[in-house]
Amino acid sequence: MTQKSFKKLIVCFFLVSSFSSFSQTRLQIEEIKKNYNLNKLSSLSETFKSNFLREKEKAIAMAIRKGWRIKYTNSNGTLYELMKVSEDGFPMYYKTDNSDAALSTRTNWLHNNGGLGLNLEGQGMTAYIWDGGLARSTHQEYDGAGGDNRYSIGDGTSTLSFHGAHVTGIIIASGVDAEAKGMTPQAKGIGHDWNNDESEITDAAANGMLLSNHSYGFALEDVSDWIAGAYISNSRNLDEILYNAPYYLNVTSAGNSGNDNTSNAVPLAGNASFDKLTGWSTSKNNLVVANAQDATINGDGTLNFVSINGGSSEGPTDDLRIKPDITGNGTSLHSTFESADNAYARISGTSMSSPNVCGSLLLLQQHYNNTQGVFMRAATLKGLALHTADDGSFTVPGPDATWGWGLLNAKKAAETITDRGLLSEIRELELSQGETHTLTVKADGVNPLIASISWTDVPGTAVSGVANDGTPVLVNDLDIRVSNTTGTFMPWRLTSVNTNDKGDNIVDPYERVDVGVGSGDYTITVTHKGTLTNGSQRFSLIVTGISSDFTIATTTSAVDTCTSGNALFNFNYRQSIPTTTNFTAENLPTGMTANFSTTSLSADGNFTVTFENLDGLDPGTYSVDIVGNNGNISKRETVQVRIFKDDFTNHPVVLSTPADGEREVSMSQTPLTWQNNINAQSYLVQVSDTPSFSTIIASGNETDTDFIATGLSEDTVYYWRVKPENTCGTNSSFSEIRSFQTGIANCSYTYTATDFSSGFVGGLEANEIASVPIAVTDNIVIDKLTASVTINHTNVSNLRVFIQEPNALGSNNIYFLNNPCDGTDNIDATFDDDGSVLSCSPLAPAITGTIAPAEKLSAERGKNAMGTWFIAMRDLVADDGGNIAAASITICTKEPNSSPPAFTSNVLTAVANASETIMATHMEATTASETAAQQVYTLVVAPALGSITKNGIPIIVSDTFTQEDINLGRMAFTNSQTSVFNDEFKVDILNGTNGWLPNQTVSISATASLDSFDLGSISVFPNPSTGEINVSVDTSLNDAMVLQLYDLQGRLIYASKDNTITTGFFSKKIDVNAISNGIYLLKIKQGNKAGIKKVIISK
Repeated sequence: MTQKSFKKLIVCFFLVSSFSSFSQTRLQIEEIKKNYNLNKLSSLSETFKSNFLREKEKAIAMAIRKGWRIKYTNSNGTLYELMKVSEDGFPMYYKTDNSDAALSTRTNWLHNNGGLGLNLEGQGMTAYIWDGGLARSTHQEYDGAGGDNRYSIGDGTSTLSFHGAHVTGIIIASGVDAEAKGMTPQAKGIGHDWNNDESEITDAAANGMLLSNHSYGFALEDVSDWIAGAYISNSRNLDEILYNAPYYLNVTSAGNSGNDNTSNAVPLAGNASFDKLTGWSTSKNNLVVANAQDATINGDGTLNFVSINGGSSEGPTDDLRIKPDITGNGTSLHSTFESADNAYARISGTSMSSPNVCGSLLLLQQHYNNTQGVFMRAATLKGLALHTADDGSFTVPGPDATWGWGLLNAKKAAETITDRGLLSEIRELELSQGETHTLTVKADGVNPLIASISWTDVPGTAVSGVANDGTPVLVNDLDIRVSNTTGTFMPWRLTSVNTNDKGDNIVDPYERVDVGVGSGDYTITVTHKGTLTNGSQRFSLIVTGISSDFTIATTTSAVDTCTSGNALFNFNYRQSIPTTTNFTAENLPTGMTANFSTTSLSADGNFTVTFENLDGLDPGTYSVDIVGNNGNISKRETVQVRIFKDDFTNHPVVLSTPADGEREVSMSQTPLTWQNNINAQSYLVQVSDTPSFSTIIASGNETDTDFIATGLSEDTVYYWRVKPENTCGTNSSFSEIRSFQTGIANCSYTYTATDFSSGFVGGLEANEIASVPIAVTDNIVIDKLTASVTINHTNVSNLRVFIQEPNALGSNNIYFLNNPCDGTDNIDATFDDDGSVLSCSPLAPAITGTIAPAEKLSAERGKNAMGTWFIAMRDLVADDGGNIAAASITICTKEPNSSPPAFTSNVLTAVANASETIMATHMEATTASETAAQQVYTLVVAPALGSITKNGIPIIVSDTFTQEDINLGRMAFTNSQTSVFNDEFKVDILNGTNGWLPNQTVSISATASLDSFDLGSISVFPNPSTGEINVSVDTSLNDAMVLQLYDLQGRLIYASKDNTITTGFFSKKIDVNAISNGIYLLKIKQGNKAGIKKVIISK
């Protein structure tokens, strides 16, 4: 069988047997999110949003002072918008980078009737677009076979843009106008404007976004020279997002400065034809796209000829990384426009080549999911695109700073996915510290043998103010080598702005080894240099130009199950020669068994493996290898079984913060945290003001390991606990109970604005800022910050309202409102983290009451408040004037709680199957100038082997008693045990000023049951008594002698304890003059002996 005919067989097999649908389902999104640190992404989003707003406000303020334009379109139709100011004070503008595209990149081969039989058009997939503005959502091209109204807006903005519309059409146009048909004509598109892009893409990535397109970047002609080619903070920010969202790939245009050889006065190596990339174009982990002319394609889909568009911006980066990464077709593309529902136009630029590539890659993700049951990691997708690209230079082989790795070849990339396991390898792996990964392959002798690795690298160190800094920003440096008996083959690398060779690449997170047409076995080796940050590095390995007897592939790479259940995996099997392959399982954990639906196959087909007998396994993730062997070669596919138990006994939740018994905890937005539990899928959190949790103050079901408690009061003791949960059952218990006491809030510091000279906007132009200063003259530390503001302004949806810190704190902005409440006027509100969710009134004022701000004011907690603050508003639209009519801020400081009571305790010596009065000698709390009645105990942990009683009635957890109750003999420990034991109970103690002493333990040590004294050895006289009782005991013991006098209601009237006893005889006089006449019981106890005498008092 020829390879060509065999490939057709492979395609047919996939079309018949593929199990998954043509879409990114909610379940798949959740599976992607399992691999993400969602807390980290959320934190990044907040940071990027805050940074953007702060930098934008600073830039606009400086633009107004210096006369810079904030947003404009030049004569060529290029849109510019001011975003920030560089470290050295220069404006930094975002600038747009203005059915031949599908033909050039061979994307049309993937479409319905496209030649590969794949029928991929983005069904059920979603492309995300950020641009200078939005597409026209009603355009006819956004209806069609994939459904009507496939375009939506993701950020609430409304400004249309011809550029954004054109880019969107290149990706999702359905082909009503055949020439305008997009790369994914049945996919959905979600549009955003480019403001706050870093924060928005972080949020979208955290919700499963796979690909986004960005056809814009910082204008080369406006930035400082050192920024060209440099890895700046924006470059690093994007890498940090991509590192923490490893399935998300950002596609960015390289820029249109190819013909600009003057803007960068200090180009790399002095060569003005290079070094023109800025911002995200110098990031490591994204895909940067150059722009080619229309390509000439042969009938079989191979490249005949193509040339670069002279306007495409050249790299490389300052550390000689290969950037741009790849080239698409963006020259004179016909696509949608925003002016009408049937408007089109023809534009050129990397703005067009970028969506050409982005849309094509979305189809590759769809194809991989259809054949493998999962989506690729971003590093795999990027590596596949670079691995299969066609060299565009035709003169000098290998990558360069103009083309990157060449022109995208979507056909070859799709075939590589289809051929996986037989004619190609696509493996997603992980290299641990000190580890070496090897793979032996057999060259097919027909096609060039190519092996490559790609990885999403740890964010590097950003450069600031230094031109052409060649320090590598690569953090985890992996290496690939290919060897056979003739020698070792090295990867490509750049050696200057316009030269390359093969050698040790120390800068790129993608390495490719081109061996050429070979024969026989080759060994691929992957290693790393130095120490891997975070201890390991995920990477993707792709190999083409090989052949194999057979392949096995799972359509389900991971399964969650309970120990009471089983885990089922589906596998596809294909073979290229007549053979019989046997299947086995390796690396099974002890006790687990693998049940195969068939243990061998001699033809293409499917089989299943069911993992059983999971009861004896601990919760966790287990990796098992399914191995196929035909006697000639063996192959393995690794699957993961994540096991949960319905019993958390051996896997309790461990609480982290606040520490148990912590005092002076902030009462506003109080964070509670705990350690991740391997057996939990979610957590129930409860906060109460009683240790019995009879009242719940705050609660929540969390999937992460933290919870923000709101609605707490000052100077109050709270108890909290966490219950781990999973889907396997209800046999789960709460964690230990922890307690904390909130601090005392001093909210007497209110500062009011008096200078309103700059507190108005005239409505003459957009982006005017009004602000009023508020001076804080006290040297105080913020625990909570609130702000009140009254604003008169027509249509408050045009406003952004914020507070700015003093210079000493960094002048950071915290936003109260971002374009709220469409169409209504005026604001009269207080902004408080514990306020209500924003609600807009249809009548003026639009916003009233106490409102939670858009950004947390708790970010100011712990900072010194002294200095000048500003309450400000920015009016985004001209024509509507307005003013800040009143403004104030209130600062709450955290005052210390009162001093806790002093407490002493001694072991409570009890007797089995008896009741022991608790006395002050056992436990005593005191506070200067307070009574015993003011020392209040709360039972937080009851004794396990008995009960605490008050006046003979058992008390339970959360019940209280006082030191006075102890002093008057009202408290006792009662038990019904029959032998010696030890026990304990715990109390919290609160005094009259809320001084709190938590978690005090009182130990109990019980002896065996009491023996009775011989009553003849006890003498009590006179009886009846007229004022004094004499007690004498003949005893052979020298233990302490305890006398206790009770009335007939069981109340302790008198008690004494004599520790020094003379063996043989004990005597004591008791003054009963202050005791009322009546009948009493005198209990005498010494060691393990006791006796009771009736006493009559009659005076």
